Amino acid sequence: MDELVVIGMGHIGGSVAAAAMAHSLFVRVTGVEIDAAHRTRASERRLADSVVASLADAGNAGLVVVAVPPSATAEVVQQALAAFPRAVVTDTCGVKAPILARVRKHSPHGSRFVAAHPMAGTAASGPDSAD
Repeated sequence: MDELVVIGMGHIGGSVAAAAMAHSLFVRVTGVEIDAAHRTRASERRLADSVVASLADAGNAGLVVVAVPPSATAEVVQQALAAFPRAVVTDTCGVKAPILARVRKHSPHGSRFVAAHPMAGTAASGPDSAD
């Protein structure tokens, strides 16, 4: 896999992207962040090679990590499965049953989704808490 796309550049997503960068695990690491201030800060901290506003601008991922709030995870997983037709998609959400149910029911590409839980997090949030 040449490219990693991390959707959500807060504490966990920013940390995943930064670790991938620090260890040269991918040819390219792209962050996707809808919050303009977080996008700017993640770029300033160089948490990824680039940080973009939408999946359409993210390139061609082999691996996608969805690191968004639980209320948005299932929808974003489905969007990622559709946007990156050859990628394995995983998530960082601690809640699994409703996400798996929705992905199984609504996504014809659900076999590329690997549900995960990083056992990480702090009370802090946003790109400045990434480590």
